[in-house]
Amino acid sequence: MKAARWIVVLIGAALAGCASNPAVTLAGSDSDAAAKQFRPPEGRANLYIARSESPVGNAASFEIAVDGKTVGPIGPGTFYLVVVDPGTHTITAATTLSSAKAAFDAAAGKNYFYQVTATGTGFTAQPGLGIVLLEDMGKIMVQQNRRAQGPGE
Repeated sequence: MKAARWIVVLIGAALAGCASNPAVTLAGSDSDAAAKQFRPPEGRANLYIARSESPVGNAASFEIAVDGKTVGPIGPGTFYLVVVDPGTHTITAATTLSSAKAAFDAAAGKNYFYQVTATGTGFTAQPGLGIVLLEDMGKIMVQQNRRAQGPGE
């Protein structure tokens, strides 16, 4: 009977480890403030991908990719800024078990906002990805979060 309890404890610990967020590296305060100016570079567009704090799915880890290139893990209370060229782009939020995708057409000089959400809890949480249609709402969402640092930044 004692062995069975230890097995349950070990399985629970393993599942908790699988569901935990990888460390999200935060960008410096200057980079965070610059991203929140909402000024796309000349001839390009800004894509903001944010994950706000939520009572659901905070233990789940979601990997973000844009056009098949990994941006990094996103945790609650963080966002990424990805500068893109005009044209069609695909965003993916994924776990080892499921993914959510969205496509959009970017125009130069514009800001685009997407929110990552979670349904379910812990190991079984599934990502959701939705566009924020009102720019003012997207800006508020970004301002309430901290910028995550992507690779090469």
